Amino acid sequence: MIVRLVFIFFLLISFAVWAGSTVGDGSLSADNRHLDGKQHIPFGDIAALEQGGWVPRIRDLARNPSVKTRETVWDNSPGERGEIGLFTEWQAIYLATRREDLRQNIIDYANRPYPVIPGGKSYSHTPNEYYLPYLLTKEAAILQKMEQIYADYRNWRQQPETAPLVPMTGREYAWNLRNLAYLAKFEAAGLTEKRVYIEALDNTLKRVLAIIKNPTPEAEEFRVFEWNKVSSEYYGWSGWMQSFIGIVINHMVQMGYDEWRPVAEWQFQHLVRRCGDRWPLKACENDHVFYKHLAKQGESARDAARRSTWATTHPYIGSSAAQKHRYDSLSDNVLPDLNEKPRLSFRNRAQYAYAWAALASENGIPGATELRDRLYTAIKNRGDKWDYKNAIDGGGYIKNIKQADIKQADTPRPQLSSLIPPPDTLIKIPGSEIEVLVKKDEFDFCGQIGCFKSYNAFLAWNIGAYDARRKKWWFPAGGGHGDYGGNEVYLYDLNKLSWSRETDPSPLSGPFLRDSDGDGQNDECPSPARGPLSSHVYSSPIILPNTGQVVISVGSGYCGQKNPIGVTQSWLYDPQEKSWRQLSTDRDLTASAVFDKEKNVIFSAYSQNPLRVQEVDINTWQWTPDKGSTTYGYHTVALLDRDNKTLWVTNDNQGLNKSVWNGAKFVPKGKINDQFGNTTRTSKFIQDKKGRLISWDGQDAFQIFTPETGEFEERLIPGYISSNNPHRQARLNNMAYLEEYDVIALINDPRQGVYLVKIK
Repeated sequence: MIVRLVFIFFLLISFAVWAGSTVGDGSLSADNRHLDGKQHIPFGDIAALEQGGWVPRIRDLARNPSVKTRETVWDNSPGERGEIGLFTEWQAIYLATRREDLRQNIIDYANRPYPVIPGGKSYSHTPNEYYLPYLLTKEAAILQKMEQIYADYRNWRQQPETAPLVPMTGREYAWNLRNLAYLAKFEAAGLTEKRVYIEALDNTLKRVLAIIKNPTPEAEEFRVFEWNKVSSEYYGWSGWMQSFIGIVINHMVQMGYDEWRPVAEWQFQHLVRRCGDRWPLKACENDHVFYKHLAKQGESARDAARRSTWATTHPYIGSSAAQKHRYDSLSDNVLPDLNEKPRLSFRNRAQYAYAWAALASENGIPGATELRDRLYTAIKNRGDKWDYKNAIDGGGYIKNIKQADIKQADTPRPQLSSLIPPPDTLIKIPGSEIEVLVKKDEFDFCGQIGCFKSYNAFLAWNIGAYDARRKKWWFPAGGGHGDYGGNEVYLYDLNKLSWSRETDPSPLSGPFLRDSDGDGQNDECPSPARGPLSSHVYSSPIILPNTGQVVISVGSGYCGQKNPIGVTQSWLYDPQEKSWRQLSTDRDLTASAVFDKEKNVIFSAYSQNPLRVQEVDINTWQWTPDKGSTTYGYHTVALLDRDNKTLWVTNDNQGLNKSVWNGAKFVPKGKINDQFGNTTRTSKFIQDKKGRLISWDGQDAFQIFTPETGEFEERLIPGYISSNNPHRQARLNNMAYLEEYDVIALINDPRQGVYLVKIK
């Protein structure tokens, strides 16, 4: 009896020592410090969830996809499927577009009966069906299904629920680690029924840290800590499964699991070595690597792996002779053409690698940004169609954001629908002041472009283009003259009520544009290395609705403190690719360009007296002159009526003029009103759903003209801060009409914020 008591006492003491040793070791159970202050979960607010790292930022691919309701596949069906990934394809489309129909669809999926699959679920393909719906609704029944999946998986593996994850394949590890990380967060917030997830994740981390601190030779060489080991014969790794693991771990770091950062950094070297370092880029999307193919007689696959290196392992080691031959014949620095036989991969495997690099870049993992950009370019050059689930916006948006760094988590951004003002009332959108302007000395070429005055990207005769279909307001390549030389692109997203800088400015290292001494050689006014010259774009930017692309005209270009360079060019900006394409070198669309959505062409007036109208085919970018005429004016601004037949034009103190399409060209009908638009110069005006034309003077005066009756009114609606704003410029007023709310968004100086007004 005494011996038994002594033994029990020894066990208790040992447990106490073990438990005490875990406190303060960076483990999850140490006072739940892994939350980094994130106990607050902004349920239902997708913008705040994204800002806080609960969900990644997905690029809007501007495809307006049609997503049909379908059953999620839970079994072991082969091939690429929409449910495989960090999020399902349809959830990723929702995260990118905020489409309400998809939001409800996602929630409806999650509320279906818990799936019972004949033959059992495939835990190597576990879809992420419940996490996002739970964040959107906080419905306890959805969280219960997440807990049930975890319990079923542990039971299938015959593992205790608090044990570390020990799977058979990389993809099984990735998706079940993802689900465990979610449940540990919810347990820490007191939301789960069971209290096992923090301990299980703690033990999983300890197991991984032990591997990477004392790695085996093969683990250190290939930077793989979770190998495929379905059987001893198939011991090895799969590049795309390693991508799954890397995506999940970097997602966890964004969620606040900073203790996993050493794992993320260690494992990311696998991707670096696989995609251009130890292997060439063409090997990035290779298939399985099984070391049975390198084993000598009497040697196990694990023994073969232990003595192998990148140099001695062929990327297509287990593939056919024809595949190896084709791989060997390819150029090193391009991805294989997937239309040629024998096929070497699937297109989304390179995209999984990109998604890993993009998330790692956001987390500040060394080498990630360079690899992200290289993979993005290679995928683009191959012409792949992007999956939304892999279109991670890796532009440095999130870098392991802590709750202390963002006020939005405790005071989440409001939804646009909650901010609609009463009639004839003007309000400011909370937190809408721009904070992403280029900063003084941010780039080593700031002396060239004048970074300290980057606000002139908006104030120097530059107007944005509003994409009504996607609720995105673009401000591309503004500046020019002696005002500012950066050609970056800014975006105000009305879905998220937030600013972003979509591209950075380019250094002025391109060809000179002007001959200063008449010797026939251009010697001043250097052009940018990429994209258009920063210039006064006036009100030229227009949206191509089907693609979301932006077309601008380059006018009074930047040339430092010298006289501006006159440039006549048109450029197209692709938001999906974040890239520019020059459309013309000898003509531009002018500030009076409009898009005709019925004819799918652009109409643009060019300077003669009266102005002549030209037609531009957006498929071929061919200009057709003499499509009619309208009034003359130096600062001409045009609007195509909702009927797609009437061209309204204003200019400096010339009033409102009208031209009408007769089936072949625009026929001028003369001046319709003497006053409309006389105080706004190059500012665009809008037409509301009642057909009224409305302009704004940048302060508190709105001009309203009703074409049907000819009635004109100037209405004062106080409340805009620039009434006392020293930066106010009457010529720079931005208006965007939000038809579903019958509200106008207003920007004069973005440093003063974005405003909303509803005209009675």
